[in-house]
Amino acid sequence: AKSLDVKCNNAAVGCEAIVKYTDIRKHMAECEFQPLRCPWCPNFGSACQSMLRMDVDEIRQHFIDAHKFSGHWVEISDRADHGWLERTLNFRVEQCGYCLFVVAGLRGIWQVVAKDGILFHVVQCFETKTKSSTHSFELIFEGGGMSVKWASQGRSVSENIETMIATGECFIIHQDLARKFARKSQRHQMKIRFLP
Repeated sequence: AKSLDVKCNNAAVGCEAIVKYTDIRKHMAECEFQPLRCPWCPNFGSACQSMLRMDVDEIRQHFIDAHKFSGHWVEISDRADHGWLERTLNFRVEQCGYCLFVVAGLRGIWQVVAKDGILFHVVQCFETKTKSSTHSFELIFEGGGMSVKWASQGRSVSENIETMIATGECFIIHQDLARKFARKSQRHQMKIRFLP
C-alpha cells in the first residue's frame, strides 16, 4: 500500500496530482485546490464563512458578488533599493480598509481589521503556504516626521485571518497612535514593499 499511487482528494475540483500513498498528507498541505475560507474580514469576528477554491479569479468574483467589492488590482511596481518593489497607497492610517494587489505576477490582499481600538494589518498572498513564505514584505507608515516599519514573510490566504490576528502574525497599531499620524500630517503615507 505504501507504494500505491493515489489521486489527490481534490481531484473533483481540478487537482491532477497523483502521488504516493505515503506522500498524500504532504501534498494535501500544499495543494492549491484545497478549499479555503473566504479571506474577506472587514471586522474581527465577522469573517465570511464561504468556502472557496484557491483560484484568484473565483475569489475575486466572490468578493464582487458577496461583498460588493468594486475596486481594482493595485500594481506594486515602483523600483526600490536592493530589488524591492514598492507602492505608496492612499489608505487612511486610522481606518479599516482593504486592497487587492499584484506584484511581479503575485496577487494578494491587504486588509486592515479593527478590534477594541486596535488595528491589525494583515497581508496574504493568493498562493499556498509554501509559495507564500518565499516572499518577504514590509509595511511602512510615514507622516508628520514619524515612521513605523514592519517586516514579515509572505502569508497565504489559506491561513485563517482571525488566527493570524490572535497570534500577532500581522502588523498591530493602536488606533490612537494611527490617528496621530493623521493629525500630524495632511499627507500620511502607507507603503507596501515586496521582495518577490
